[in-house]
Amino acid sequence: MGQVSSDTGGVNTPYANPISHIWLVIIICGAAFWLAALDWINKDAEPVKESPHLWNLLFFSTGVFSFCVAWLLPYPVLSAVLFAIVVGGTYTTYVVIRNAKVPYDDKVWTSRHLYGVYRNVLSALGMRAYTKTTRGESKRDITEVPVTLINRTGTRQEAEGQGKTGSALQAVKYLIYEAVQNRVTDVHLEPKGSSVTVRYRIDGILHNTEPLPRELGTSTISAIKVLCAMDISERRRPQDGAFSAELPGKNIDIRVATNPSVGGERMMMRILDRSRGLMALENLGMTRKMQQELLKFAASPNGMMVVTGPTGHGKTTSLYALLNKIDAFQRNVITIEDPVEYRLENISQTSINSKAGITFANSLRSMLRQDPDVILVGEIRDSETAEIAMQAAMTGHLVFTTVHAADAVSVIFRLLDLGIQPYLISAAVTGILSQRLIRMLCNNCKAPYRPKPGFLEKAGLPAHRVEVLYKPVGCERCQGTGFYGRTGIFELLTINDELRDIIRSNPSVTQVYRSARKTGMRTFEEDGLLKVARGITSVKELLRVTRGDKTRQMDYKEKGD
Repeated sequence: MGQVSSDTGGVNTPYANPISHIWLVIIICGAAFWLAALDWINKDAEPVKESPHLWNLLFFSTGVFSFCVAWLLPYPVLSAVLFAIVVGGTYTTYVVIRNAKVPYDDKVWTSRHLYGVYRNVLSALGMRAYTKTTRGESKRDITEVPVTLINRTGTRQEAEGQGKTGSALQAVKYLIYEAVQNRVTDVHLEPKGSSVTVRYRIDGILHNTEPLPRELGTSTISAIKVLCAMDISERRRPQDGAFSAELPGKNIDIRVATNPSVGGERMMMRILDRSRGLMALENLGMTRKMQQELLKFAASPNGMMVVTGPTGHGKTTSLYALLNKIDAFQRNVITIEDPVEYRLENISQTSINSKAGITFANSLRSMLRQDPDVILVGEIRDSETAEIAMQAAMTGHLVFTTVHAADAVSVIFRLLDLGIQPYLISAAVTGILSQRLIRMLCNNCKAPYRPKPGFLEKAGLPAHRVEVLYKPVGCERCQGTGFYGRTGIFELLTINDELRDIIRSNPSVTQVYRSARKTGMRTFEEDGLLKVARGITSVKELLRVTRGDKTRQMDYKEKGD
């Protein structure tokens, strides 16, 4: 028993027994953690205003030191303890320092952060995070969140008690809190079977999330209707309403619409963050040349600028950005909206109320008697409103409005379909801006790839200037989608004399389109390809947004994206 094997030189090493396998596993796990943490710190330090070089040097040095010492120690447990103290201590120090500098929502290793990681892992596996309490209730009706509900009359509503009312209000607060934290623009509640499906629209795409039990979901819909002063007993016809909420540093307006369905009453909530403020024209994704053209329109004494695009694609945001470029102290600016989404300083804003007989046409007639210089008409829905707006544009007023159409050229034919005379359109309309929102690649995880030269040539991109394109990957920041935030792609059609003559002659779509191209109008596809080339978005995302334009669509399919 006391003899020592001669081939070990009389020394008993840790590799001569099974415990060496444990030591090897510890070293491999430690190395994996160290490399992952090093990469994360390198990406995380700069956004939280820490020095990446300093922390990289510190964490790299402590890692190398701890591994060298652990390699020399013959005891696996002691190696693990040393690694945990040195490397783990350095990592913990960084986490504590960066967490002290960021808001709660951006802190790591909190309960919210860990739940987000858990949800993302399940999502990547094709599963849905579904959390229930021991009482069989949804997590949303018991979790306390810093949200104050304010009903339509301005009264604060607290979720008191343990009954259905208290649980429902608590669920409403949680839904709003979760929506705001995840950049949700719309919340959909849809009764289906034994539950109420909850879907969030993030960056224009609907995502399923944890459903509500049927009883709690129905109570939640009723609680929201009470906040909006709706008739809770009426479930057979659509209703509209609104309420608001306060979060730390945020004021949220919620527009609500209900609609009957086979499964029960559906509800949609539009989330409007007033504290975020209006977007500047420079931040909408337009080129400098397009911005300069729009500023010329805003400085004009008269004319009509029409903005078009699908619902929820930022038309109102663009109009507000233009209005912000107008000096409201020197010019009388009046808006007619349905409803008023954001409050603008020194601007008179009127909300449409069809039940009270306040329509776009009636309000526009009234506004023209109030000596306006600039008029914003939220939407042209009928020929009466269109004719009044165009007459105003021809009599010394600058008019901004929106029309639902597929693209800039289609606006002209949409106005013709409303029964507007061609001469009136050619004389009043001075510019048409068409826009759509496209998702931006997450800067934290997007991956480069080399496109084929043939694809670049076909897409009209210079092969000698575009070395790589990017595709989505997915990470915790973007919740596994590969995209974070949206920007616009635009078409700007300036009505010149040649185009006015064409419009008066009852033209075809092809004639107007060819004339528009002569004016220098850039199409959605061309504007989107510039953003693809700059790594802002991907080819697939551009196809998703523009593939409905079959008459002008190019074949952008590219292997690797």
